[in-house]
Amino acid sequence: MKIALVGDLSFGDPARLSAVLDAALNSTGSADAVVQLGDLHPGYEQVKSRYSTNGHKLYPVPGNHDSEYDSIGCPRTWRADLTDPQTGVKVSLLGLDNSAGTLTADSKALFSQPKTADFEFVFAHMPPSELVLPDGSTNGHNMAEAGGGDDAAWLQGQLRARADAYGCGHYHGMTYQQTPFAPVIVDGRGGAAPELAYTLITVTPAGWVLHSVGVG
Repeated sequence: MKIALVGDLSFGDPARLSAVLDAALNSTGSADAVVQLGDLHPGYEQVKSRYSTNGHKLYPVPGNHDSEYDSIGCPRTWRADLTDPQTGVKVSLLGLDNSAGTLTADSKALFSQPKTADFEFVFAHMPPSELVLPDGSTNGHNMAEAGGGDDAAWLQGQLRARADAYGCGHYHGMTYQQTPFAPVIVDGRGGAAPELAYTLITVTPAGWVLHSVGVG
C-alpha cells in the first residue's frame, strides 16, 4: 500500500500544488491514498476539483492559513480504514484539525476507537513538538507556539500509545525525525518550497519505508 503526503502551498501559485497533487494521484504506480497536509491556501478550487474526481483517495486536513477550507467540501477531520487487496495489510489513517494550534473535539474523538489495524498513521498540519531541521537548527513553529501546548502534550501521549508515525506540514521543506512519541514525517513541498515533491510511504506486512518523489 502506498500513501502520499503532499505539503503546503501557503500563498504560492495554485498551479504548483496542482502539479504535485496530480503526480501523487495519477502517475504510474500512484498512491492508494493522498494526504494533503494543510496550508493549501489559495488553492481551494484546485483541491475541490480533485476531491470531486478522486475523493475516494484524497484526504486533506486544514492548515492555519486555510480560512476558506470549508469551501472545498472536505471534512476537517476524518478516519480511513484501508486494506491492501494484494498483501492483506490493514492501515488506518486519522486526519486531525490542529489548524488553530489546539485540537478540535472531533480530532480527539478519533482516538476513542482502539487501534485494530496493522499500522496506524496520524496526520495534521502542525507538529506537536520542536523539529530539528536538516541544517541542525530547531524549528519552534508548532502547536505549543500557537497556544496549544496542553493539546500537544495530550497528542504526544496518544501517538506514543498507538501510532506508527505522525505526518504534518507547516515547515516549508522535508524532514524526518525520530521522537520519543513517534516518528514524525514533515513535508511542506506542495508549492511553498522551491522544490516540488511529495513523500511516499510504502507499507508492507513487514513494515513501512518512505521516499521523496520529485515532481517536474
